[in-house]
Amino acid sequence: MIIISALLPVFGLIVLGYFLRYFALKNLLFWRRAEQLTYYILFPSLLISKLALNDDAETTFLPIIISLYLMLVVGSILTFIAWKIIHFDRPVFTSVFQGSIRFNSYIGLAVAGQLFGEKGIAVAAVIIGLLIPIINIICVIILAFFNPKKRLNLQNTLGYIFRNPLILACAIGTSLNISGIGLPGDFNQILSSLGKLAVTFGLLTVGAGLKLRLITQSMEAVISSTFIRLILLPVFVFLITDLFQIDIVTRSVLILFSGLPTASSGYILARQMGGDAEVMAVIISVQSSMAAVTLPVLLFFTA
Repeated sequence: MIIISALLPVFGLIVLGYFLRYFALKNLLFWRRAEQLTYYILFPSLLISKLALNDDAETTFLPIIISLYLMLVVGSILTFIAWKIIHFDRPVFTSVFQGSIRFNSYIGLAVAGQLFGEKGIAVAAVIIGLLIPIINIICVIILAFFNPKKRLNLQNTLGYIFRNPLILACAIGTSLNISGIGLPGDFNQILSSLGKLAVTFGLLTVGAGLKLRLITQSMEAVISSTFIRLILLPVFVFLITDLFQIDIVTRSVLILFSGLPTASSGYILARQMGGDAEVMAVIISVQSSMAAVTLPVLLFFTA
């Protein structure tokens, strides 16, 4: 029930965004402005406020780093295997890639806190700090490389990386954390408030961008990313963490995060960088609903 309770608001906001777009707020310009606000202001605020937290968690040790980065490598390889087998077009592949390696950190924090208390939240914070910067860099590079409208070279790629607001936010937040400066109280309150809006606006824009006819038309992309994200990666992390001497809470939270549905920020990034945002919206919606089934099963076997 805890997992379902954490997922219901996610799916509910997507559905609300869909109905607002097609039955109430039909002005497309409004939704484009909402996407830009989310991409340039709200999501960066969320990342800075999360990563700048100066947590001295004793859970930051080598097995966690190995497990997480091996998961990223395996997830990336699996998406390229799927691409070679199914032959997605380039923009669709970027959505499959993002759908396979991104994760919804808010669901992860909510479930980890409810199931495992402060220890679970501490481990979750470590995972978020280790994964969010590298995932954003990888996704920006993939979107830049597979953009059919722009010729890629080193200068363009570096430009994409250093001008990307999500990556800049990761760099700022991580620097504030490592330096021990953190965020002064007033700034933390402002950025945290904006960060809370990021999730709401992000999911509403996902719903607004959802085209139901694409669920059947993009079935191969949806199935591929969902199978990798919700099944294959959790199984891999389950097996790899069994090799390490990790306490049960840390292992459970690692497996939980490996099986979370993909994040709504993938839709915003796809929209801004020439990916297939419509397919990304379908992937986010399907994974968010499917996770209500897969996550309880996953955690049952973990325990």
